[in-house]
Amino acid sequence: MKLTAVLDTLREHELLIKGSKTELFHTHMKFLGFNISAEGWSTTESKVVAVVEWPAPKTAKHLRSFLGMANFFRTFIPSFPEMAAPLTDLLKASDPGTRRIAWSVECDTAFNKLKTTLTSAPVLRHVDPLLRTAVHIDTSQIAVGAVLLQ
Repeated sequence: MKLTAVLDTLREHELLIKGSKTELFHTHMKFLGFNISAEGWSTTESKVVAVVEWPAPKTAKHLRSFLGMANFFRTFIPSFPEMAAPLTDLLKASDPGTRRIAWSVECDTAFNKLKTTLTSAPVLRHVDPLLRTAVHIDTSQIAVGAVLLQ
């Protein structure tokens, strides 16, 4: 989109921008842990390093923290629910009194697979209107989710 079109759209909707907080003519930017460019978007290097160095959780609180972080980047992992299943099941079975978790080989495998997948995630591309597009929808009793795929 050309700059004049963006500025015209802002003017049309009576939206204002502050010059001191505006950067124009950049081809690449970092925003909320992502690298964004004309080619698409991917996780920043600092986020990748944080995931690589993440130790195996020892308590339910630490496991929730890891799963929360992984969930933030789940856009890059189409099979996230299946990969994370042993870890989310572990949270359900954790001892509420000690908050300790019964870490198993299956949990360790899932944890390391998630870490590897998160740190080698592909760049997601912007929508190309010339390509075939499909909408995949999933629902449950409490939520509806959808993803646009090309």
